[in-house]
Amino acid sequence: MQFKTLTTEDNTITVVDDAYNEAMHSLSGAYHEALYMHVIPSKVLSKQGRVNVLDIGFGLGYNVLALCNEALKINHTVFYTIISLEKNTDILSAMECVSFHDERDTIYDLLKRSARGETVTTDYFSHSVLYEDARQLLGLLPVNYFDAVFHDPFSPAKNPELWTVDFFHRLFPLCRDECIVTTYSAAVHVRTAMKKAGFIVGKGPAVGRKKEGTIATKKNPQIVPFDDSYWLWLETNPKAVPFTDPALCETPEEIRKRRKLQMAAFKKGLQAP
Repeated sequence: MQFKTLTTEDNTITVVDDAYNEAMHSLSGAYHEALYMHVIPSKVLSKQGRVNVLDIGFGLGYNVLALCNEALKINHTVFYTIISLEKNTDILSAMECVSFHDERDTIYDLLKRSARGETVTTDYFSHSVLYEDARQLLGLLPVNYFDAVFHDPFSPAKNPELWTVDFFHRLFPLCRDECIVTTYSAAVHVRTAMKKAGFIVGKGPAVGRKKEGTIATKKNPQIVPFDDSYWLWLETNPKAVPFTDPALCETPEEIRKRRKLQMAAFKKGLQAP
């Protein structure tokens, strides 16, 4: 598979995936996005002991790299167990296009090994990459296990199968009570899907050209949830009708088509979002 490389505004590389015709990162800064949209708001750097992180959409590995690089700077006694999910088995060829010309390259070389199928273990983190449709991979993971989830697939428009009520419902039991889920999307139908799956949902940080992201949790008191007026507004907004995928196996086209029909029904007043 051929990847088109782009240099983003923080001088780090992203690539355009042919299957989705979409860049893997914000052009305002690929590494910057990973650090400020996922790692920092997830609060994992302030935790103690053993910390378990789920990275949905490994891509070029920047979310994992940013976590490991920042954790190394802190130099305290925390061990991070990181599991990444990735559908594209050709991602390693894209990773070969990436270099930082600084201390990050040492960590990135380890992530290339895990992308090849190894479980890489150091004195402060372990990392493995599982290749398959994330919808099925979630069913293989332990419940009540993760302290943070970096939810970073392609956009809802391109990759709707990982933004459905049903996907978030399957993710929910894997999270510990104070787990924080981070994502770059602020789409109202994504937030509705998260809420319907049981999450408490709040506003995430604004990074680069992104106005804001979204964060979610089961019970973490550090998350400031949207108030009732926000959800009441969404109840009248057809754009808040979420994607659904009851069997967690439908194609993007089928998922988009169902939502389109549900939005049309909602506009006619036949059902709530």
